[in-house]
Amino acid sequence: MISKFKPALLSLVAGIAMSTAHSQGLDPQQQQLLQQLLLMQQRASTQLNAQPGLNPQQLQQQQPRLSEADLASRVSAWPAVQGPFSMDRFRDGFAVNGQRVLDPEGRIIQYSLDGASGDIAYSIEMGPNQYQIKLTRQGVTQPVVIASASKQGGQWIVETVTGVRVSGARLTLSGRGFIVARDNALFRYDAGRGLSSSALPETHTLAAMQNGDIAATGWVLLEKRQDTKAQEDGVLANTSLGGLFSAVKALGAAAGVTKSDSDYALFELATSKLRPVGISLGEKEAQILSQCHRKNNFVNICDRMESVESVWSQSGTPNRGHYFWRVSWYRTPTGPMAVVMQDGIGKIEAIDLTSDRQLVVFERALGIGDWSAKQTPDGRVQVKAKLGFEIATRDDVAQLFNEVVSAR
Repeated sequence: MISKFKPALLSLVAGIAMSTAHSQGLDPQQQQLLQQLLLMQQRASTQLNAQPGLNPQQLQQQQPRLSEADLASRVSAWPAVQGPFSMDRFRDGFAVNGQRVLDPEGRIIQYSLDGASGDIAYSIEMGPNQYQIKLTRQGVTQPVVIASASKQGGQWIVETVTGVRVSGARLTLSGRGFIVARDNALFRYDAGRGLSSSALPETHTLAAMQNGDIAATGWVLLEKRQDTKAQEDGVLANTSLGGLFSAVKALGAAAGVTKSDSDYALFELATSKLRPVGISLGEKEAQILSQCHRKNNFVNICDRMESVESVWSQSGTPNRGHYFWRVSWYRTPTGPMAVVMQDGIGKIEAIDLTSDRQLVVFERALGIGDWSAKQTPDGRVQVKAKLGFEIATRDDVAQLFNEVVSAR
């Protein structure tokens, strides 16, 4: 116990001695004693700071954390911006309304834009399986760190600067924060607002990659659970014959001969509404899955499939076979809307997620070579498609719904 107070006592004695030295002169012997006393005080302080079990990282963790109110105050101090916004994606970084966003501390891995507020959450790679999640806003030059994340054995562990800690098999970002999911539980953190939770359908779990405006629409993409899929496939599930059957079925769907299994679905967090889309796990596995290991009956962890690299081809162009590019969703003046290429490559459809209406944007019997969907700065959802040698454009998908109603 005395050793804990030793540096303080030595510091007090040294202080008194120094005061005395200033008030009156000291002979050489007294000056030598004073120097020895100061040296002892310095050594004691160094030993206390270097005691076992208190490395710099632990000392940093012992410091008071930022409160949610403080974090909310920092974000609210940013200037308000007028949306909506347009996002372009790149291998390293992204652009909002044509303005490129990069981070000097590390490569940007994931990112998500709130199309209404202009808030942007993104993560950077700090080291092997170590990441930092930052929050910024369109036009803001100094982002704030809101959390750190690490991945160990297929499990994400995320801790916010406010002390919230959550873990799960899937991590994705959402405008002002992030989402972590495990099995049928979903946990959503918004900076300055804290943590909320949602129960997912027993048949689905969160898809690893999300290509939509989660924050502004309240919708996420779900993937059918492995045990549910196996039950649907029956006795042939997980057999070589079943795999062959799935591959043939996937080829038929790609050619437009048969419909794809609806193994993905859009899910509204506020109402638990589920809207299946015609994209199958079989097509995904046949095209791009690799480096997989079974986690449990809910999730099949596939490192390559869940990495950013899987979204891009080796040449740097979008890997359109990846489900990430096949479905996207946006907040529009008429409500949330999704654009999806489903049931093969023959047509692109739009879905009004409020009314559940669906219409064909582009269709070509021989297949659509390439396509893209994005939201323009004025809020319109624009879709481009390569139809043979021609590139066709729909500048306002929402307007197509109005045209259909007017034609009736």
